[in-house]
Amino acid sequence: NFPLSLASAEVPSING
Repeated sequence: NFPLSLASAEVPSING
C-alpha cells in the first residue's frame, strides 16, 4: 500500500 489516492491491492494506508 502506497500513501496515494489510488487503489492499493492491500489494506489502504492513506488511500482515500
